[in-house]
Amino acid sequence: MKLLHSKTVVAFVLAGLILPTFALGQENAGQNSQGAVSGNVMFCAKVNELTDKINTKVAEREQKLRSLWDGRNERLLKRKTEIDDRRTGNRDGWDEKRVEFYAKLDTKATTDTQKTAVTKFKSEVDAAVSERRASVDSAVNTYRSGLNAAIAERKNSVENILANVKKANASAVEKAKADCAAGINPKTVRDNFLTSTKSTRDEMKQALTNLEKRKDTVKNLSEQKNTSIKQAVEKFRESLKKSQADLRNALGN
Repeated sequence: MKLLHSKTVVAFVLAGLILPTFALGQENAGQNSQGAVSGNVMFCAKVNELTDKINTKVAEREQKLRSLWDGRNERLLKRKTEIDDRRTGNRDGWDEKRVEFYAKLDTKATTDTQKTAVTKFKSEVDAAVSERRASVDSAVNTYRSGLNAAIAERKNSVENILANVKKANASAVEKAKADCAAGINPKTVRDNFLTSTKSTRDEMKQALTNLEKRKDTVKNLSEQKNTSIKQAVEKFRESLKKSQADLRNALGN
């Protein structure tokens, strides 16, 4: 089950925090030498506009991330409720059928020995059912706890990447402002700015790549859950098989 947002989605959201600054630095990059000189000068003239642009873009992208996370949480909760309701409904139906089956067994038991055997059978089956359900519930809860932890860890990692990107953006802009104010050659300021934003992009991509390497966590949790449930069902079937054999012998069937 794919429950965590892919690297592509998160990268798209976070990239929006870098692209405005990078795009400004790239303006006039393809012009002739005279245009390039003018573009470099214009860079210092426009650098003061960056703060408002970045703050606006940061707010938009943060809201986008929040929406992604909220939507994911809503889908998880909905699916959890559907699964729990379906499991409860199935169990209720099985309980009703088991009571009906027990009633039929009671009519077949005519001697004290047979009645004792039926009582023993019902007790064993009830115990086996309770054990199987407890094991299944435990496997499901363990899976969900691990899943929630994995989601929380990923969310925290993405938020850390976001914070680092915001910090790097702010530092790049402030450095450019200071250099422009100090009279440093606008071309040098612009080149340094581009180098800084490119470095931020590369670091973000690497951080997301490292994060994606942990995507097998959910797959492993799912496999562990399925294995535990399978073992619980097999154990129940073996127990039921023995109880049925003992009952047949007691009833003479």
